[in-house]
Amino acid sequence: MESKVLFIFSFKGREPKEIAKINRELFGYKDYSHHGKYTYQRNGLLSKFHIERVAKGVLLTDEVNDKAVLYILHRMGTKKIRRYYITVKKIIG
Repeated sequence: MESKVLFIFSFKGREPKEIAKINRELFGYKDYSHHGKYTYQRNGLLSKFHIERVAKGVLLTDEVNDKAVLYILHRMGTKKIRRYYITVKKIIG
């Protein structure tokens, strides 16, 4: 059994342009140059942690990364951060 933390957060009151910028800073993005000839993966602040993105505003991570991920989310200005501590018996897929 594995201990996991489920984060649920929102960017309430922000414009879509701002939300896109914050998501790129958090999760990283793929950068294309020279008309798509070269691609580069740009890492985000959460790239160094083992994070699974379940849906928009929903993350699943190990309990070890709990404090660091919470700090980064607070620093980026997310609203209504909720954490749920869960135990996973078996991961399928």
